[in-house]
This record gives sequence, C-alpha cells and structure tokens, in this order.
Amino acid sequence: MVSGAWRGSGSICMYNKDGEQTMKKILLVACVMCFLALLTPPAQTQEWSAEQREVWQIITKVWEMEKAEDHSWTDLLHASYQSWPYDAPFPLDKAGTLRFLEAEEGHFKILAQQLAPIGIVIVGDTAVVHYFHTTLTEWDNGERETTDGRSTDILVRTKSGWRILSWVGNEKMED
Repeated sequence: MVSGAWRGSGSICMYNKDGEQTMKKILLVACVMCFLALLTPPAQTQEWSAEQREVWQIITKVWEMEKAEDHSWTDLLHASYQSWPYDAPFPLDKAGTLRFLEAEEGHFKILAQQLAPIGIVIVGDTAVVHYFHTTLTEWDNGERETTDGRSTDILVRTKSGWRILSWVGNEKMED
C-alpha cells in the first residue's frame, strides 16, 4: 500500500498510488486522536503531593541546566547512577555520561524545550517519573532539529535530597 515515505520539515508524509485516499485516512486518524486527547484529563501539578512536586522540580531543573549549558546538573546524579540512552548499545554509568557530555560540548545548542509530565509514583525513598519531551536543537553546522520523545527517570531520596539513579529516554524513531 505505501510505496514510500518522505521526511522533511519535521513531518512524515506517506504516499501511494491513491495519495488522496491515504491523506483522508491520516486526517481521520488525526481527528480521532485529537478528540480522544480532549477527553483525557491532563497531568496537573496541583493534584500532586508535595513529594511529587519536589521530584518534578528536580527533573525540570536538570533540563533547564542542560539548556543553559550548565553541566553541574550532573551533581544531581546518584553515585550508583546508570542510564541507557535510546541510541546507545549499552548502559552508561556516571563517568561514561560525563565523558559523552564533554565530547558533545559545543556541537549543539538547545534553543527550546517542553516537558509534559505523565505520572510520578513514589514508594518509600524511590520515585519513578514518566514524561514526554520536545526539544529544538541547533547543531554546530546551523541545522535545526526538533525531537520528540518520552522518558522514565528513577530517583532515590538521600540525605542530600533526591538524586537521579537512572533514566531511559526514547526519541520517536522513524518508521
């Protein structure tokens, strides 16, 4: 049915022998998804407990510091930190994460970002945070790229406050 796909300007356009019919189907699906989104209650921080708000503040602080190119956010990583970036073949520990940050330094600038919390669960001294994110990045060659994804962060409460133990992020992958 689909004979090809083209990616440009941040969108994917599919075509086939009957392109108009495919576009009508895509529009119908998009309308249904928008309608369902209106029926879904948004995650609102007012409904969160004080602990959940505190945890979410850590997540937003890390993203804001990274946008400001302030890598001291790594101080919020737990000593036993380990994460698995979506594009890495294996997990990285804290030292590996710092090496990658240093290697990437100066090759891009985050122009804008938006986070949308989906849920925060806290059991004892452990918090699990699920959220969506969108980032507009400008690369050192002047190209701009918008990426969308979802992340799950795991934090633990220590004597120094909440620290990030792990995270897994997935950007939307092209089909």
